[in-house]
Amino acid sequence: MSGRRHLHQLAPGVLRWARKRAGLEPDLLAAKMRVRLERLLAWESTGEISMAQADRLAHHTHTPLGCLFLEQPSDEALPIPEFRTFTGIPPAHPSPNLLATIYSMKRRQAWMREELADLGVEPLPFVGAARPSITAKQWRVQCGRHCTCRPTGRNTSGIGLPPYVSFVPGRTRQEC
Repeated sequence: MSGRRHLHQLAPGVLRWARKRAGLEPDLLAAKMRVRLERLLAWESTGEISMAQADRLAHHTHTPLGCLFLEQPSDEALPIPEFRTFTGIPPAHPSPNLLATIYSMKRRQAWMREELADLGVEPLPFVGAARPSITAKQWRVQCGRHCTCRPTGRNTSGIGLPPYVSFVPGRTRQEC
């Protein structure tokens, strides 16, 4: 029997967690994987699954393959503060797409931070200075000390600001 067809004993709870994490019902996942529903339910009850099947399950549930080999599901907390919720309560389980986007942006931020440091660019003094304890008005005043409003007609900041705002370290809004 080849290695990809050899049955592995995985934790059934982890297999169910992977499916639920992806927001899929058993019948929908079975259809995506092109297996009978009974087979999928057998995997989730016994944990016996081949490497090829585990690989396909990981692919269709957007779960890293290594996570399927854990004894229990990993706790995937949102790695950033969640301020924009309808109920004020953060989601119990962030979606795989949200987590992938956050981790991708964190890697890009780290790369940009390193790149700018290598170029000798000084960090803007207000970056990372916001705290939940300060009000929006206090933050605008603090941030306003480091940016100017110029009607440039185009966005030159490169960070998604409206076209009339660009950062000029050390200048105040009054110098605008």
